[in-house]
Amino acid sequence: MTPGQNLEPEHMARHPLGRVPAINDDGFVVYETQAILRYLDAVGSRPSLTPTDPKAAARMNQVIGVVDSYYFTRLAAAPLVYHRIIAPRSGMAANEEAVAAVIPATRNVVGVLSSFLNNGPYMSGENFSLADIHAGAHLDMLSASPDGGQMIAATADRLLAGASPHSPQLCRDHLG
Repeated sequence: MTPGQNLEPEHMARHPLGRVPAINDDGFVVYETQAILRYLDAVGSRPSLTPTDPKAAARMNQVIGVVDSYYFTRLAAAPLVYHRIIAPRSGMAANEEAVAAVIPATRNVVGVLSSFLNNGPYMSGENFSLADIHAGAHLDMLSASPDGGQMIAATADRLLAGASPHSPQLCRDHLG
């Protein structure tokens, strides 16, 4: 989606706030990343990507909350991703002042997300979950910038588990 396309009537019909993502599943429209992830998990024909263990489920929800509330905000990674990746791809100049202003907060939140891997190979512990997909997609985009790549270098293989080449297959396998 190119800048401005999110405000066109066709997309506004899917998402009344003009944001992404939004899906239309046979006439059922869902927007907001968490809602989409949880919906797809619920309708999938494979074992759920939501842990059954209450502690692992809480950890999954905590990771998703950290990404949404602290990571991909105007005070952390969102401006960095926009000015380092999206703006140049759209032919716009990056605002280096905006990037510099959010590097410390982004680095801090990446460190917090990395710390979730101290309890197992995945964000919520021993098993791949919605947390890995949610965080992985955001961190994958960040890793495409030199600043972001440096921030996640130490744990990139594990932080990006949800964005790795096998993730689409895991998702397809789950959804049947």
